[in-house]
Amino acid sequence: FPMLFPETLAPAIPLLMILLLSQSFASSAPVSQSLLKGSGRNRAWLLWQAIQNGLFVVPILIVGREGSITDMALLVLATQLIAGPLGVAICAGRHASLLRILKVHWIPIIACTPMFAAAYVSVNIGPSWTSLLVWCPLAAIVCLIGYILALRALDRSRHDEFTRLLGQVMAKIGRKTG
Repeated sequence: FPMLFPETLAPAIPLLMILLLSQSFASSAPVSQSLLKGSGRNRAWLLWQAIQNGLFVVPILIVGREGSITDMALLVLATQLIAGPLGVAICAGRHASLLRILKVHWIPIIACTPMFAAAYVSVNIGPSWTSLLVWCPLAAIVCLIGYILALRALDRSRHDEFTRLLGQVMAKIGRKTG
């Protein structure tokens, strides 16, 4: 981080971590919206737009008046956690069960749980370069391990595919360095 951000921007890095984490759960929203519009389900698209805007605007107006910038970033994270599965549920309609939709969305959420702790700690311990250089790589490693464990417990076929791909990458790295 010292190469990317000057020291004067160090207090913004924990907020950036929270916002980046929230965007990892937002990837399904554009897909859901495009599928709704492309399939001619304009009423469902309009309903989704109203719900999504309500999820963001109303709480932001409330927190923006009384809360801090950290509260605002955490609110964006919370709304993304709700909006992703809800958008897919509206898009899927009767074509997929709610359990299937939640399974697809909650695996990354469960796997990224250590990132919540890392973001919380980085906000509360202060923006020193030492803490950021220790917590960011540690959070990435813990998140990767958590993701692998969540995949193993919740979706064995995806775990096997991920393990196979990781093995191929490690073999290529081993050949190039060895």
